[in-house]
Amino acid sequence: MARHVKNSILLIDDDPISLKFLSELLSDSYNIKVASSAKIALSILEQNPIDLILLDIYMPEIDGIEFAKTLQDNKVLSSIPIIFLTSSDDEETITNCFEVGGRDYITKPCKKMELFSRIKNHLNITKLYQDLQIYEEELEAQNEELKQNELVLTESKKEFEVLFKNAPICYVVLDEKLKIINYNNLALKYFNFPINLNISLNFLVFIKSKDYNDFFSLVNNEDYNAITIPCITRNKSVTIFKITKDKYTKNNKQYTLLSLSDIQDEQDKLFESENRYNLITTVSQEGIWDWDVTTNKVDFSTSWKSLHGYKNNEIENSFDQWKKLLHPDDSSNAVDFATKIANGKENKNFSLEHRMLCKDGSYRWFLAIARSIQKDKDGNILRIIGVTIDIQKQKEDAQLILERTKEFKTLFDYSKDPILIMDLEGNFLEMNEAYTDLIGYTKEELFKKSSYDLVHREDLDLYKKAMKETIKKGFHKNLEKRFITKDGSIIQTNQTLSLMPDKKRILVTIKDVTEKNRQNELLANQSKLAELGQMIDAIAHQWKQPLSLISVISSGMAIEIEHKISTEEKILEDLKVINSQINHLSTTIDEFRLFYRQDTPKSKVILKDEIDKTINLIKTVIIDENINIEFKHIDEIEYKLIPTEFKHVLINLINNAKDAFNDNKIENRKLIFEIIQEKQNILITLQDNAGGIPQNIKDRIFEAHVSSKLDKGGTGIGLHMTKQIVEKLNGTISADNIDDGAKFIIKLPVTA
Repeated sequence: MARHVKNSILLIDDDPISLKFLSELLSDSYNIKVASSAKIALSILEQNPIDLILLDIYMPEIDGIEFAKTLQDNKVLSSIPIIFLTSSDDEETITNCFEVGGRDYITKPCKKMELFSRIKNHLNITKLYQDLQIYEEELEAQNEELKQNELVLTESKKEFEVLFKNAPICYVVLDEKLKIINYNNLALKYFNFPINLNISLNFLVFIKSKDYNDFFSLVNNEDYNAITIPCITRNKSVTIFKITKDKYTKNNKQYTLLSLSDIQDEQDKLFESENRYNLITTVSQEGIWDWDVTTNKVDFSTSWKSLHGYKNNEIENSFDQWKKLLHPDDSSNAVDFATKIANGKENKNFSLEHRMLCKDGSYRWFLAIARSIQKDKDGNILRIIGVTIDIQKQKEDAQLILERTKEFKTLFDYSKDPILIMDLEGNFLEMNEAYTDLIGYTKEELFKKSSYDLVHREDLDLYKKAMKETIKKGFHKNLEKRFITKDGSIIQTNQTLSLMPDKKRILVTIKDVTEKNRQNELLANQSKLAELGQMIDAIAHQWKQPLSLISVISSGMAIEIEHKISTEEKILEDLKVINSQINHLSTTIDEFRLFYRQDTPKSKVILKDEIDKTINLIKTVIIDENINIEFKHIDEIEYKLIPTEFKHVLINLINNAKDAFNDNKIENRKLIFEIIQEKQNILITLQDNAGGIPQNIKDRIFEAHVSSKLDKGGTGIGLHMTKQIVEKLNGTISADNIDDGAKFIIKLPVTA
């Protein structure tokens, strides 16, 4: 019994507890390798064959997304399926996973049944694609072999013509009227045949009249197979020939092939002929056989016997011997088929697939191709010649493909995710039940439609572009597309399109992200409400001092006027101060209104200026909270972005630090900004001395509803939305504890 070889899985996670849990959970079923960092993982991949990778997204130095990008650039490692492990289920994170080559993702904490099911499915799919690729290569090789065989057959036909023309035996072909229609070179040597065979020439002119009857008997009487008579040769001399005949048909006409052997040279010529026949049948790669239907004798060539594993003297040359070697399940059908051919009168090629017993005791599949070559005067078949080809491997390949097809169909039919197959024009060819449930149409209805009919009009150009890219490159990942269902509702989906191996069909896997998008929209609204509360608080702070000043001045003016102690100059001075404070209040309102405009386009700004504007916007909060702002290293960098969104990011980070200052009761509060331009990236950092991020949430600080202040009314949305805004700029944001506080790093590409 063959030993089962376990698939190898590489676990990559910087959390030792998670590594230990997954390793113990999977080790009974798989060969497990573990790595606590991307660097260790690369070393393992270089030295060990790995079938699948379970990869954590959040890791120090190189995170899971960057690591997956590295693998995609490696031709060998890019084919290993990756399943991401993430505690986040937001759309952007998942989209990033698929964009860098991830096959799937599993949300932490992992559920055992889901984990094993996802791993098994992706290992099966990978094996299926590998087998299909191998089959394609083998099929291509077989096609090339068939082409070569056709060339060999063509060359064999040419060789036969050469052999016929140059045969050491004199050959003459006669039609039913004994007219000469073909001959070989030796016949030309003996007889004075015309070059142009259109000239009617009867072979009887070369036979003396007294021998006519014997010749007629040879040609027309089946009892005569050979005669010895004198013939008149080209130099008018008489040579005694032994004449034998073969009858065959061509284009519904009967011909006679005469073999004329000079008696003096007959033994030498026969010996040479037999050696030539044996040479041809010995070197042939297929098994040649010759069946005399009248005697049931079958001459099996040496190659035929060798094909079945037998030596030359181990097989009896008979039809009964052939029947004994047939597989019991094929015997009746094969014998009936052979009998039908032998009893028929058709002059065409026949083929039969059957199994034969080989010397090693196994049954192998063979293909026999046969043709009748000799008939009697009534058209009954006398001789059949054929060739046998070993097709065992083709049968095994066909069975393997059938099994793999069934496997694929099972995965296709029972996948919880919608899957469909369509042609290159977008017409539906097949879909699973999950797809019909999602879209609301039956299979019969979909077969009458095009996939373009179901696409939201606003997404049609995007869908056409994705189809073209799939046909050109072989795949298109993370296509965000809206479907219109049968009842008219709109479903938002994330799709992956893959060109199938035959280059004629496209496989589409679909995820319904409608609900997830609604949740993200809800989070965004919640974030806006939270920010609105913070900004109203900021406005209150901004207005508190000016309103107080206006109140004091106006009250003083009223008292002075009432007691008639005010002068015109004093009133004008007080009104000037009040007007200045009112202008300040108006300017503050304009700044906050601009901050909340939703239609603000991208524009080029100086990053340092935007930080200054943000600080000025909430300066009363900063002053009231006794926060000192410092700038450590600032490069003057111009960048294209949406200013209001960038301010959102900065305000969220400052408010996060403010809350940490208060929670940890920090007295000497300090925020340090830094802007540095590298070759490929721009780094914007904000460092505080607020005590750092709690260890239990440090790795999940940017996830929705993750906060150290949930029990104090915190929402955990601010940093989550900050991450989404940064990723819209194709950037990344990370956080870590440093010294006595936390450091947030925004990394933006140089080209905005």
